[in-house]
Amino acid sequence: MPFEIPQRILDLNPRCVPIREGKKGPAVVGWPDTQARASDLDTSVFNHNKYGIVLDDDMLVVDVDVHDDHKNGYASLQLIKDDFGIDLYETAELIVKSPSGGAHLYFSKDTEVAFPKSTQDYPGLDFLSKGCQVIGPGSAHDSFDGVYEIIKDNMSEVSEIPSSLALSLKPQKDAVEPVKKVNHESPVDEFNRSERAVEIVKQELRAAGYTVITKGDGTAEFVRPGKTSGINEISGTVGLVSGNGNILLNNFSTNDPTGFPDDGSITLAHAYGKLKNIGWHQVPVDLRELGFGCNDEITDDEILEVQRSLGVDLEESYPTQTLEMLKSSAPDRRPYVIEGLLRRGETMNIIAAPKTGKSWFVYNLAATLATGGEFLGWTSPHNLKCMIVDNELHAEELAFRVSGVQEQLGVDFGDDLHFCCLRGASIDMLKLEEKLIAAGANRFDVIILDALYRFLPAGTSENDNAQMMLIYNTIDRIARTFDCSVICVHHSSKGSQNDKQVSDVGAGAGSISRAADTQIVLFPHATHGLVCIEAITRSSKTPEARSARLDGFAWVQVHEDAVRKAEGPDKESKKMVQATQNSLKRASRARKVGEWLESNDRIWPDQAPEVIGESKNVLRTILKDHLVPAGVLTFHNFYYQRTEAWREKLDDFIRSPETEHEKEILAPSGG
Repeated sequence: MPFEIPQRILDLNPRCVPIREGKKGPAVVGWPDTQARASDLDTSVFNHNKYGIVLDDDMLVVDVDVHDDHKNGYASLQLIKDDFGIDLYETAELIVKSPSGGAHLYFSKDTEVAFPKSTQDYPGLDFLSKGCQVIGPGSAHDSFDGVYEIIKDNMSEVSEIPSSLALSLKPQKDAVEPVKKVNHESPVDEFNRSERAVEIVKQELRAAGYTVITKGDGTAEFVRPGKTSGINEISGTVGLVSGNGNILLNNFSTNDPTGFPDDGSITLAHAYGKLKNIGWHQVPVDLRELGFGCNDEITDDEILEVQRSLGVDLEESYPTQTLEMLKSSAPDRRPYVIEGLLRRGETMNIIAAPKTGKSWFVYNLAATLATGGEFLGWTSPHNLKCMIVDNELHAEELAFRVSGVQEQLGVDFGDDLHFCCLRGASIDMLKLEEKLIAAGANRFDVIILDALYRFLPAGTSENDNAQMMLIYNTIDRIARTFDCSVICVHHSSKGSQNDKQVSDVGAGAGSISRAADTQIVLFPHATHGLVCIEAITRSSKTPEARSARLDGFAWVQVHEDAVRKAEGPDKESKKMVQATQNSLKRASRARKVGEWLESNDRIWPDQAPEVIGESKNVLRTILKDHLVPAGVLTFHNFYYQRTEAWREKLDDFIRSPETEHEKEILAPSGG
């Protein structure tokens, strides 16, 4: 449901960010640095039902919450009035009421004064400023009916909150004492020299899948996720001190999934930012919230509180819920971006043999997503914004191809279809995340990666299930970060795929198809020039197979039964020929054994070169698996002894074909 920004907010024109329905945080990566203003927001976007006002350091919003009798913000406002003679509710010139019963009181403030975010003496009140955002008036509430509404507006300048109040408020344990800006050690500097920071970084490494081994001297070694044992299995160390007193993380690996520099050293604050996947502007804010950058000694209880708080972000993002809570927080299934095939936030593989036309398939699919309409019987319910990230074609070739598709389909992509050409850029899946953040990829509904194999980090094998699972975890993280669907173009393994299930097609590890929510495969059709298109889905009914052909630049559906092309020369004939060849080899070796037994009554496996001219293992197989069961030889104390009827038994064995076809080839030859 779209939102509407009141004229009063448009007049103030603060920095703003859109927020999707059902989400608590902004839909913009790096939102604290956004320069978009209220007048810049598109309020008609179908899946945005609210927006956030991003606060600057000269702004302060008193967030009044009403959680329960013990945390009533209105009661705390009265306490502040009683204690300091400051009536914040009366002083505020602009007040917004929440459908939940709470309120936002808007003030300006001295940029040199810092307020604690919360206080232990005045529960139910949060003092929000730079680095925070609040839901703007006109926005919908996800849990209560109604919208955030301006209930007080004197149409004057927003009143300034008394600076004296900041110095009077006592912060909670995890808040920073409000003081005037003075020259003291910054949160980053203190963190980089703190033994406690070593423990925090170690905990973040473990949360990211690293194995951490603490040594007796207080330092630690770590092994990156997916690292196999062997030479140089330690990926790095944490805890060594540099010449300037900073404690370092040293990375030895050239294949680190977090983005630590290859064979280099970084400070603990730098490592923390990479592990938490936050921008550098956010690192000092986080470290200050962890208690760094203040002069007071930190108690053991506060250290325990910090350790507990490290999991708060995860619990907020992935809360533990009852079924009723789950249904309330996610009442509706995700909307389709391709009806019956792919939902928002899901991943899809498109797989075919090389030169089948899968890239053309992608261009036609992207055209449908960007302009609406139908593609091979599938429809896109909206005109969506798409981006194709191509790492195979030169820009000129990509422009030629997509222009041909646009012209033949008679559509205009406008600014709904974007391209990123990365051929030769050596950008793997991990660097791609950084690229997408810089490109503002949150504006796209669908991101297409063509082709997957070129995004694999160096040393990653597409045949390794564990490594490919990490790659698809990254793809899922991209989908979650940007609230979009991700489509991966992948190739099939060598040889014919027509006898395989859809879920089994695709080069590499089985986790590639299992991790995706949807998999489409283009199979050769029984009719020359056509293709069978089959798909399996996780959150939809499996669609029926369909037939199509590439007509110029466009794929078109053909109303002909989707029948896969039969296997090449009769597969059973191939098996028969192979079995015959195997029988001929066995018979040839058996005859050589017979020649040996004419003058020797026993055979030792080590005599293989003399007996059959091949390896000991080959001789042991023909003796143990074939001639002993056939009664030609018996086994005694590591050697093989001929039987009394060895000539007859050997002749019977040689003339015992496995198929009718072999009888003609293995006809009696006189033994």
